[in-house]
Amino acid sequence: MAIFKISFFSDSLGMKSTVNIILPDHIQSTLSTLLLLHGMGDDENSWMDNTSLSRYLLNRQLAVIMPRVDLSYYANLRSGEKYFDYVSDELLQKASEWFPLKKDVEHRFVAGLSMGGYGALKLVLNEPKKFSRGYALSAVTDLLDRWNQEPKRDDWYANLFGSKTDLKGSTSDLISIVKQWPVDKKKPHIWQSCGTADAFFQQNATFHQLLTEKKFQSDFIPVDQETHRWEFWDKQIVRVIGDLDQFLS
Repeated sequence: MAIFKISFFSDSLGMKSTVNIILPDHIQSTLSTLLLLHGMGDDENSWMDNTSLSRYLLNRQLAVIMPRVDLSYYANLRSGEKYFDYVSDELLQKASEWFPLKKDVEHRFVAGLSMGGYGALKLVLNEPKKFSRGYALSAVTDLLDRWNQEPKRDDWYANLFGSKTDLKGSTSDLISIVKQWPVDKKKPHIWQSCGTADAFFQQNATFHQLLTEKKFQSDFIPVDQETHRWEFWDKQIVRVIGDLDQFLS
């Protein structure tokens, strides 16, 4: 595998940012792309530092893009940094200029864990013309519920989303997006996995039930007694990559 660590100025963020990109040693054609998102307190290195990701990608014609988004929750911040625009648009355009990547929706995917799992769902639900499949590992799926459980973080959430009233029904409210999905709009495929001992398990189970009711193509893999930890996500990213094999040339 070839691993590129790229530092560049982002117009969306108004500052320099860093992204890691993994490519196969021998590129046979244009590549399918997986945007792989980190969780809270992590960065663009975390997937490589805490899993055997590079080994799992051996002999696969897949580009994996791992951006740094700090504690943004993949939102366009009130303070000016547009993290959602960065990951959903600018970074994809830059990467396609740097490397030979397929641009059609059927060969673009997004995955993430915890906060990054939320980010994966936000991206695939808001940008279904850019991403065909979203993989959410131990994801936050109900931000309003999370905010209500963490009043000590009111100022932080307010900088991200405004008020709770602003959040409800917005492009950051996953539940509202699914409930209001137009009947004639194409739905992306959504894949979730969460440990039954994870604090986010009930959120994930409820979200999957909603997806099923709204007739999304969706999978939910509960894992008995698993918690919020890298050992679990290391195993699940293997399943994600295996699922993507059907789309790789």
